[in-house]
Amino acid sequence: ELDEDSASRLEQGFKDLLQGMAQSAEQAGLRTQAYGRALQDWQEALRRAAPGQHMHVLAEVMQGTSGMHTAMHALAARLASTQEEIERLHREVQRARSEALLDTLTGLSNRRGFEQALQRCLGSPDAGTPVGPCLILGDIDEFQRLRQQLAAPALDELLLQLAGILRGVTQAHHVAARLGDDEFALLMPSAGLHEAVAVAEQFRQRVNHLQSANGRVSLSVGLTQLGRDESAAAFVTRADQALKLSRAQGRNRVTVVTREDALAA
Repeated sequence: ELDEDSASRLEQGFKDLLQGMAQSAEQAGLRTQAYGRALQDWQEALRRAAPGQHMHVLAEVMQGTSGMHTAMHALAARLASTQEEIERLHREVQRARSEALLDTLTGLSNRRGFEQALQRCLGSPDAGTPVGPCLILGDIDEFQRLRQQLAAPALDELLLQLAGILRGVTQAHHVAARLGDDEFALLMPSAGLHEAVAVAEQFRQRVNHLQSANGRVSLSVGLTQLGRDESAAAFVTRADQALKLSRAQGRNRVTVVTREDALAA
């Protein structure tokens, strides 16, 4: 789920971390082996020591033990640092994964984030019920003309304002997304059709108050509700059909196409 740069950066971070841990383990192993051999030597020295020489051997034992303690303290500090690095990389993974699901301009979910949320909706208990997921799709009317007439910064600012409006009509459990240049979506996991229509109209009307350098901006909107045992593809396709009907019928309107409408057609 990560972009190439984030994945490469995290991969290198984990490689460095593992290399450092391997070096620490190797150093600790060598130091432990040396200390073990020294203990055997001191044991033999104590056995052979003449009266009055034991204190000299014990002094060596104390010195060697102190050195081992220092080495273990350094290893503990290295392990603590490693733990902090692991936690930092974990946070980086979470951040990169989150960013991989967001549109870089607006901060809304991107298509990948939207599709993941849609799959979760299909597995919810409300899927296919009268309060099951509803999907709103909206396109800016005559967007290609706006693209030709507006400078890039002005166009970006317009898209940011529209994204802000979309956020303003959503609740915490909704998923607001930018699926394309001028295509926005609002997935309402648990909503009746009448509630969704009210939200879609609110979205359209607020966008209608936006002004670009070339006049008022308008939005065509399509809306549908998930049918029982329906696939994600069929759900999104029907919402897109509703959007196309809004454009065909004069734009700047909300069109609802239910599953029953589509089957009747």
